[in-house]
Amino acid sequence: MFIITHLARFALFLTVLVCIVTGTFVVGSQLMRNHAPMLAFVSERDGNEEIYLMDVAYGKLYNLTQHYNDNEYPAWSPDGGRLAFQSVREGSTNIFVFDLHAGELTAITDTQETSTIPAWSPDGSMIAVSASNAEAERELHVIDTIDGRRVRLTPENEWGTAPDWSPDDQRIVYSNDGLWIIDQTGENIRQLTTGMDGAPTWSPDGRQIAYIAGNEGNWDIFTFDLATGKTSRITHNHAADLDP
Repeated sequence: MFIITHLARFALFLTVLVCIVTGTFVVGSQLMRNHAPMLAFVSERDGNEEIYLMDVAYGKLYNLTQHYNDNEYPAWSPDGGRLAFQSVREGSTNIFVFDLHAGELTAITDTQETSTIPAWSPDGSMIAVSASNAEAERELHVIDTIDGRRVRLTPENEWGTAPDWSPDDQRIVYSNDGLWIIDQTGENIRQLTTGMDGAPTWSPDGRQIAYIAGNEGNWDIFTFDLATGKTSRITHNHAADLDP
């Protein structure tokens, strides 16, 4: 899990997310109106990992987080109005959501335990995170973005990292010495693969899951067909292929 987590972090550090954002929002003390495509990305240009928004049309750049500790893994809500991210604040890593229309920052986790890699549900009502417990095990939790209600999905003290929601909102795929899927209610856990597999992503039609797997000393992209259970190797490269 150590290898997969750090490879995924490196790749996601280079990943940018594009979304159309319309409306009035605040970045720091500046109020502005924007109707252009906005790009969210992580940069160390100010000395630590900050999340920036770039106006794609005009190239104007805004430091969204403006915090001296690291801020990572930006994730747009499905409607493009909110941006979730993880940030180290007051000694622990928690998940925050910035509402671009209201200009408000909300901590949706606020504990001394670590919560990382937020993943929005397709309807925008919930966020799945990988959260550590007192024994430092990474469990899969789901958080209601309206009332803050938090539910552990994976069995106690069992790992659950790199979550991704199915297109129909009903299931989550995650990594734990292989790939697993689980209902959003915490029921019907099913193991799909074994080994050092990670970074799972659902296909748009919900029929397949793409993921990375160590193969012959290297990382390649594979797919898993949920109907047949068949795995297919997609890339054949001497260099690492990550984060499908």
